[in-house]
Amino acid sequence: MSNNFHKGHRERHKKRFLELGIENFRDHEILELLLYYSIPRRNTNEIAHMLIKKCGGFSNVFDADINILTEVPYITENSAILLKLIPQLLKKYLLEKHEHCTENSIENIMNYAKKLFIGEKLEKLIAISLNDNLQIISSRVVATGIINTVAVNVKKIIEFTYQSHSDMIILAHNHPNGIPMASQEDINATRYLYNILKPIGITLLDHIIVADNKVISMKDCGVFSLTD
Repeated sequence: MSNNFHKGHRERHKKRFLELGIENFRDHEILELLLYYSIPRRNTNEIAHMLIKKCGGFSNVFDADINILTEVPYITENSAILLKLIPQLLKKYLLEKHEHCTENSIENIMNYAKKLFIGEKLEKLIAISLNDNLQIISSRVVATGIINTVAVNVKKIIEFTYQSHSDMIILAHNHPNGIPMASQEDINATRYLYNILKPIGITLLDHIIVADNKVISMKDCGVFSLTD
């Protein structure tokens, strides 16, 4: 009886998703549905509630360290990996959609840059290559550091640009502390890179900073002059 009721609940839950999407699902119901695929024989509603409470919110569940997730009863390594996959799959999906976009505005590039840092907790520097129409070709992480520190790797930037068959790039990096503001270190590093890349035929068009789902263009903000 209990098993039949539980099976029926899952089937109703899936049917509801297929018919309506998740817009009318509550946070714990979304997690409950997702966990069906790694926890086949338990009440995942209760587990979903425990996850949200443990991590301090729905989105925090997907950002939590795998060791934190497995502290929740019935969350095995398999379930934790499933949860950690979600933001990475979202990032790949959104980036591919953007890379096939023909729009060449700075707004498009800034929106693309925001998606590059989905789920990132450490500071990273990413180079974005562009074609002659200022459309995105691809992107690559060229430096990773501890929070608030990124070491500039000029060789990786040059190699990536040449491999992309491009001579124009935009740099993007994140501020995990949530402050979308260029530091003096950011300004100095950008000027340094511009002056290194220009003589070898690579144009650095801008440097974008992403923080707390906000994005700024250092060039548009006038915080530095590339010709200085």
